Amino acid sequence: MPANWISIPTRVKTKSPATSTSFIPHGRFARAMVLSGMVWASALVPGVAHAVQGQIIGSPDAFYPPSGYRPKDFSIVKDDYGIYHIFYIKHSTTDNTELALGHATSSNLNDWFDQGIVLPVEPGQWDDVGVWAPSIARDPATLTYYMYFTGVHNEGGQQIQRIGVATSSDLYNWSNRQLVLDCQTAVPWSQCGSFRDPFVMPDPANPGQWLMYYATRTKLPSDLPQFPFAPFVPGFVPDTTVLNGDYAIGIARATSDLLHWTDVYPIWVTYAGYTYNTLLESPHLFSHNELWYLMTTTNAGKPLSFSTGPDPAAQTYQSGVGSPAWTYRGRLADMFPHAVPTALPDPTPGALPPYVGSEYFRDSNSDEYFGMYTGESVIIYQIRWHPSPEFEFDLLEPVHVTGIGFANNSVGSGEAATMTISTLHDYSG
Repeated sequence: MPANWISIPTRVKTKSPATSTSFIPHGRFARAMVLSGMVWASALVPGVAHAVQGQIIGSPDAFYPPSGYRPKDFSIVKDDYGIYHIFYIKHSTTDNTELALGHATSSNLNDWFDQGIVLPVEPGQWDDVGVWAPSIARDPATLTYYMYFTGVHNEGGQQIQRIGVATSSDLYNWSNRQLVLDCQTAVPWSQCGSFRDPFVMPDPANPGQWLMYYATRTKLPSDLPQFPFAPFVPGFVPDTTVLNGDYAIGIARATSDLLHWTDVYPIWVTYAGYTYNTLLESPHLFSHNELWYLMTTTNAGKPLSFSTGPDPAAQTYQSGVGSPAWTYRGRLADMFPHAVPTALPDPTPGALPPYVGSEYFRDSNSDEYFGMYTGESVIIYQIRWHPSPEFEFDLLEPVHVTGIGFANNSVGSGEAATMTISTLHDYSG
């Protein structure tokens, strides 16, 4: 925020999905001003060479890609100048191809500007059929951004999916594109036909190390005698009728840099064949009050499911008293607006639409957001926490400030002054 901006003690309204009213507290006035759309990249960063391209038209609470495309899996990151960047699968609605990742920017999570494509498919390479599911990490030492993604290639009529990376210093120009995790050589417990949707984050227990989560089909229990399936989930019987095995979320670890990864084995609680959850995609994690949330997309009618646990890197094939473990919580829609079962039945079960491909991100002022793919757009909610681990969502409704005035032109020391903020949405006061 520019040095000549000040924080003014006031409150600004926003709307919740249930049409109730909540308030941005006193100390967030500066945040409301940024959301107002008054501050753009050109104002914050003199001399920036990246021209703003055509505005993406959509509803006030959703991101829509250019005509003819759907966003599908996505990732959102905020740069050093306060500008938000969304990277997404650019899914063609005419031929269902996914040949590049799209890029758009916003100063307020509301008005998005198309920045073209990044990482198109590379003919004849390991990612020549499709590129999917971006995930952004930043090395705090070099300030380099790393974009992890799924590359798709056909070998002998079989689709092979691998995970690669590209790097950038500014989020606009990407280079150093390379393969970093090949299931066929690095993940012995996976079938490898499906191996996708990386999510990368720092390892909170080991500074300087990183964790990568991804979705894949496992080998059948008969092929994996080293894993005690049954003791981990009492009564769980793997679905041996599935030809290639059910999906599970796997973990890899990087200890020296962000380019070299080692398999850590799967999170077996995600393998359990809960009703209609035989397909598992788009993992991502976040923490609140020392509890970790593992979100996934399934093929259920209410697709978003999640588990919670005290340790994001728990090797949950190990069972035993006192060992960290994940707890499967169920489908988010069944519990919305609260995210875990409570003593009383939730008053609005199934109220959450069938969103998929969700992502969490925390803003620089610690506000927390949850984005989801609707089938046509990406909708972004702000998370409102109840006593952990319960939460709900508020719709974003940025405040577009049109005027600031004072009731009296001059006041003496100690006298009260009234300031009025006028907005496009008639939230004046």
